[in-house]
Amino acid sequence: MSHSISRTQCIAAYHLEADFFDALCESELIRVVQNEDDWYLDEDDLDLLERFAYLHYDLEINVAGLEVIDRLLRQIEDLQQKNRRIS
Repeated sequence: MSHSISRTQCIAAYHLEADFFDALCESELIRVVQNEDDWYLDEDDLDLLERFAYLHYDLEINVAGLEVIDRLLRQIEDLQQKNRRIS
């Protein structure tokens, strides 16, 4: 069973700006669940958060660009799965 990590913990652990984390949530690049006191990200999705943080902070890609990259990567993965099924 997976665990979750709070928005506050994510921001502190990955040195993120709160606005950036919130923008990822608003654009549905990461999925969070609201609990009593905070928003929580499933630990299984931390790799996505790390990827988006790297692209944003190190490569200076804005959230709109992250949305495009995410959509293209998902399309590539889908095509690869279809290719494996037909080969």
